[in-house]
Amino acid sequence: VLLWYGNGFTQFGMRFYIQAFPFLIVLMAFGAKEEGIDQMGRILIVISMILVAYGTWHIRTLGFG
Repeated sequence: VLLWYGNGFTQFGMRFYIQAFPFLIVLMAFGAKEEGIDQMGRILIVISMILVAYGTWHIRTLGFG
């Protein structure tokens, strides 16, 4: 999927992963339940949420350009 031509670079995120996201989230939840989330994992989750919020705000206010 990463080598696919036209991978959605004009969109926010990768459009070909939409079908796989629910399964990946379930697998990540199982892994977090068994091992727990350490401090680095929590930091990465928060950074990810901030980046998604910034990207969404940027697209809504300024557009893709």
